[in-house]
Amino acid sequence: MLLRFFPPLLIVLGLGNSGCTAPQPTPMGRSTENPNPIQVSVVREGHAVHFHPGVSKPDAVETAALNSFLTANGASRGDTVLVERRLAGGAKGDALELRREAVMVAALSRQGLRPSVGYSPSLAPGEMSLTLEHYVANVPDCPNWSKPVGNDFANTLHSDFGCATATNLAAMVDDPHDLLVGRTMGPVVGDPASAPVHAYRTGKVASLSDKGASGGANSTTEPSDGPTTQQ
Repeated sequence: MLLRFFPPLLIVLGLGNSGCTAPQPTPMGRSTENPNPIQVSVVREGHAVHFHPGVSKPDAVETAALNSFLTANGASRGDTVLVERRLAGGAKGDALELRREAVMVAALSRQGLRPSVGYSPSLAPGEMSLTLEHYVANVPDCPNWSKPVGNDFANTLHSDFGCATATNLAAMVDDPHDLLVGRTMGPVVGDPASAPVHAYRTGKVASLSDKGASGGANSTTEPSDGPTTQQ
C-alpha cells in the first residue's frame, strides 16, 4: 500500500478393560455447530508524521516511512486510522494544521482506509499522530490433534474437527471486522434487473440467432437498447 501526497498515492482416561474412554472436556466456546470458533482481535499501532515548518505535505522521507508503517502492519481497505493533530494558536497556524489534516485524510482515503480526526494537546509543532486500528482473525486452537485418532465409543467430536473450515474462513474474509458486526447496506443498484424489463416494454427483447437457436456452442444473443452497467 503506497500513499501519494501529490496529484495522481482430553485427557484420555483408561477405564480398565471396559473398552471405553471418557469424553474430552469441551474448550471454551466450542460446540457441535461451532467446533473451533474464530477469534477476532483488534491491533492498534501508532506512527508519528513530521512536517517542515510552513509546509502542508510531508516530504519524501516521511512519506516512505508512513508507507513502510502501513505495509509492515498489514493495513488493508476498511481499516480505521485515527489522525490526531495539535490545536495551533492563531488563525494562520490553525489554517496550516487544517491543510495538513486534509492532505493526510485525502491520502489515506484514496487507499480505502477510513480516517477519523482527533486532537491532542501533547503533540509538538509540526507533528501529527496516526493510530492504525487493524482487525485480525485467527483460530487459536487449530490445528488441534490432542485427541488420539481411533475408535471413540463416546461418539464425541475430534479435537481438530472443523479446523480447516474455520482457518480458511479466517484467511479469506475481506474484513475480519465483518465477523463481529456486519456492514451497513448501501443503495441498491437496480440497473441489471431493470434492463430486461425496459427491453420488454419497448419491444426490443433480445432474440437468438439462427445458430444460437439450434443450441450450438457458439450461440449469440443480440444486444438490447436497455440500460447497461459496467462490471
